[in-house]
Amino acid sequence: MSVGSKSVYVNSTAERMFNEMVEMKIQCENKCEQLRQKMGKVSTENEARKKAAMELEREKPLKKAGSAERYRFFGNHGKLMGLELGSSAAAIRRGNEAAHHWNPLADYHLIKEGNNTNMVIFTHLYGISYDSVESHLSTYPIPEIMAISN
Repeated sequence: MSVGSKSVYVNSTAERMFNEMVEMKIQCENKCEQLRQKMGKVSTENEARKKAAMELEREKPLKKAGSAERYRFFGNHGKLMGLELGSSAAAIRRGNEAAHHWNPLADYHLIKEGNNTNMVIFTHLYGISYDSVESHLSTYPIPEIMAISN
């Protein structure tokens, strides 16, 4: 092998190695972009889960009040049937409290869903506007909103 052919061999080897490194760099960049996209999707899914969990948490007062009122209905019906169930009196009492006492969070959700559009009554009852409850939802835990309204 002559000196000139050695030079060609080294140059072709160096060029091949350079091209392989460029190809590896492109593959790494592509993989990184795929991972960034995947992370973006995961982040979006996590945000959606967090939003759904917050909405469920916010709706707990409405569910709790509705459940208490339905248990009251069953308790009263049981009494009409002549059944003496020990839990009926407690269920009726809790249902009455849920139906006849302040519950700005439950009422907030009724208005939000379009079931009760009279915000003047809401403001009169609770001394806080519907829009104020909306702003408190993002800054205060649920028990604090109850304290603000009472």
